[in-house]
Amino acid sequence: MAETEAMEARFAGVDALIAEAEAEAAALPPLSADSVGDLTEQEEREAEEAPALIYGTGRPGPRGGVSA
Repeated sequence: MAETEAMEARFAGVDALIAEAEAEAAALPPLSADSVGDLTEQEEREAEEAPALIYGTGRPGPRGGVSA
């Protein structure tokens, strides 16, 4: 029990950050079907680079593939 409480306390800040982000996202208007795919070239590059930032270059991705 003490370990569980200690871990919950340790990650309370992360939980609060997630809750705040979810609340902010809920306040945004929904994406329309027309807006999907309307990324700028910079946004496309950032989206393509994101998995490498998360998983690291050359490390297995979420579906077992290798990220760039």
